[in-house]
Amino acid sequence: DSMLFRARIGGKAFRVLIVVPGPSRLHALKRVVEHEGGQRMFWLATLPDVTEQNIDAPIWQLAGESQPARLFSEATP
Repeated sequence: DSMLFRARIGGKAFRVLIVVPGPSRLHALKRVVEHEGGQRMFWLATLPDVTEQNIDAPIWQLAGESQPARLFSEATP
């Protein structure tokens, strides 16, 4: 719960970046995170997609979202 986090840690929302070996692991882990109630906090990408050149490309899959997102975009949740 985000309110519990803020009360105990005193922090604001943050992102948990998860990089996995390939697409099948990404989809499986995304389903697990979504099933357990993880929403928008967990960002997943595949190792081949994560490079210095495209770290801000729309390569990130968010739990609870169907479209890939950019990590640093102002429009990112």
